Amino acid sequence: MAGMMTETIQDNSRYVFSPISGQPLRIDADQAEAYWKMLTDYTGAKLDTYSIRDKAIFYQAPSIALFGAYNERTVDFDDHILTLDMKPNVEAIVKDAFMQHIPYSADNASSALHSMFENSLGMSAAEGYDVKPEYDQLLPIIEGDKSIPENWSGDPEDIDMDAWEEYSNAGLLFENLFFYQCNKLGVERVFHEVYDYLMSSEHGENPVDFLFNLDLEEQHD
Repeated sequence: MAGMMTETIQDNSRYVFSPISGQPLRIDADQAEAYWKMLTDYTGAKLDTYSIRDKAIFYQAPSIALFGAYNERTVDFDDHILTLDMKPNVEAIVKDAFMQHIPYSADNASSALHSMFENSLGMSAAEGYDVKPEYDQLLPIIEGDKSIPENWSGDPEDIDMDAWEEYSNAGLLFENLFFYQCNKLGVERVFHEVYDYLMSSEHGENPVDFLFNLDLEEQHD
């Protein structure tokens, strides 16, 4: 690796990167700790404090493999961090470290809720979402994509485009429902509720019912 990688030490953190990289070499440890606290307060997560101090931070050079690694931007270990050398910054590193402890399910509705939580984490408002989607319009999210036949030959002509459009629209409406609840109940209230739901191993209702019923529970309180 001689000549291919460079190493520097700043604020007790070790940075290992390619000498041709144009990325900054310092991640502000104080800012990282403050952002972590903001995320835990925002979601109600009961987690230990987080720090990059005394860790080795490896900036990985971008490659074609990057395009297959959308959810693998940063991986945080006890004594080092691996991050793609694309756009590493404090928020990206800390947010990815935070998301590492949240269980992920490949189920259609669960993965959709997980993605909305992650992509919107830290938002301050959801103005303009005043209309709640109809429940029946959200059912394809629970039932899954039915546009492709079970024993699909690969022929595009066999894809049911009406079913695909229905499923895609349901996904957009599920996202609108998320923002509707944030607008009506308050962003932090919704993120607290969604965080607790994602962390729970036992759910009394599926993700669509859970999110749809949030404001109804408010009416019963």
